[in-house]
Amino acid sequence: MFQHQSSTPPWGGKISICIAAITFAFLLPVNGNKASAQNQHPFFNQYKQALELTVSSWLYFRDYDGRQLVYFTHLETYRCAIKQVRYSFNTEKLDRTWELDECDPDNPHNIDPVNHLPYLELPLGTAQWGAVQLIYSDGTTSKLARVEAN
Repeated sequence: MFQHQSSTPPWGGKISICIAAITFAFLLPVNGNKASAQNQHPFFNQYKQALELTVSSWLYFRDYDGRQLVYFTHLETYRCAIKQVRYSFNTEKLDRTWELDECDPDNPHNIDPVNHLPYLELPLGTAQWGAVQLIYSDGTTSKLARVEAN
């Protein structure tokens, strides 16, 4: 399954994002179950397991046009299983919170880069690495993950 979005980024030009959902068919909701902000997504356990197996993808660093971009795209695709994302750069303080887009139970992996950018901008060379910890929608907390900048 592929999801393709195009938009104009704040610095002009065009950005095109094509996201391949690398989940097995049994992870995708097909029975019409609905999730709300107060309830867990029907496939919460599978999403949590997928996140725990892909820790090194929680952040992605990219130098672009004189800035350092830090992408939270992977976490956004599993946001229906995440209550909060705490992070920091070059320290394990976890003194920042990433605001996830709202969970859409009918299309849980969709990312809308027009209304919610999946990255933040830093001055070039700011982050050598990032620390990330998730609080899952069931209240449990992930281990602290350290992701190196590329």
